[in-house]
Amino acid sequence: MSDAKDETDKSNNKQKKEGKKRPFDFSVHPKRHVALRMAYLGWDYQGFAVQENTDNTVEARLFEALLKTRLIQDRQSSNYHRCGRTDKGVSAFSQVISIDLRSNQFCGGLGVIVPENVGVPAAEDKTTLPELPYVKMLNRVLPQDIRVLDWSPAAQGFSARFDCQSRTYRYYFPRGCLDVELMTEAAKRYEGTHDFRNLCKMDVGNGVPAKPQTASMDYPLVLFDCHFDSLSWTQEKEEVNYTLAMLQQHWTQSAVRASVLFGMLQDLETTTNDSFSAEPPNHCLLLEGTRQKNYKPLLERPCCESLESRINHFVKRGRLEREEGENGDETVYKGKRSKHIHNSSIEYQNHIKTDESKLTLL
Repeated sequence: MSDAKDETDKSNNKQKKEGKKRPFDFSVHPKRHVALRMAYLGWDYQGFAVQENTDNTVEARLFEALLKTRLIQDRQSSNYHRCGRTDKGVSAFSQVISIDLRSNQFCGGLGVIVPENVGVPAAEDKTTLPELPYVKMLNRVLPQDIRVLDWSPAAQGFSARFDCQSRTYRYYFPRGCLDVELMTEAAKRYEGTHDFRNLCKMDVGNGVPAKPQTASMDYPLVLFDCHFDSLSWTQEKEEVNYTLAMLQQHWTQSAVRASVLFGMLQDLETTTNDSFSAEPPNHCLLLEGTRQKNYKPLLERPCCESLESRINHFVKRGRLEREEGENGDETVYKGKRSKHIHNSSIEYQNHIKTDESKLTLL
């Protein structure tokens, strides 16, 4: 009887505690428009941006953390912008987002929005309070391979996407027998102002019905830096040390594994008959797909799917529907599906307008 009574008491106490929980009232807290600078190892993720068919993305993990720490109420009201997207397997040393976060700055400040019905409590001078430790709060709930590095207050009109002055990418590869000087000479042809439409969104109206296929690996590519003129980054020393320790741990594990593999290579090279010691094709080790004997120029390679084929694919699957435009001479395709992710409704919708001369995915 005693054990049964104890279990009943525990159950009642648990129900009482759960009954005391109240929804977090965001309306009594200021908001602050800020920029967050992040670093992440993208090798195990399906890209940065949220996707409809998977939640294994960096952005999905980020919003899980933002909701868990109650820094935002939901994605729709967070005024969120990302500086850039990175594809599956791609990492970032300096990805930047802009967003409205909960703040404790009741007396205002750069980027702060104080609710009209909220005043400064007389018992405490809120002007002396430091801002919430955004970096620490998020890093304590984020996966170890996703880190917030620092934050900066930002003006209300600031957008991480549209106010970025430049983005720098780096691609890492072993030198091997590659002709780096010749590669450098070729890369100089990309410097300056050119037609880079094949690196942008598909736009048939600009003469890009389909992109040539590329075969480069994803994991050596890194979003190295994003430059902004108007931001002043604030670091939290404790979090810098914490992130350094985490990265050192990752590096140690990878360095040991690399040393083991290097030892295997050395051992095999010293014990193999000279007649089999041909030069290894290490210049091709970071290329995917079947290696061709003869080089084929990029524009002569097979192309990815055209926009028309993509539209037909999604219409057949019921994810797009055709509607006649207002002028009667164009067809408008609208997405039909919406998805709820992490307690916030994220609507996936593409608007595609067509006429005789243009077919543009907006």
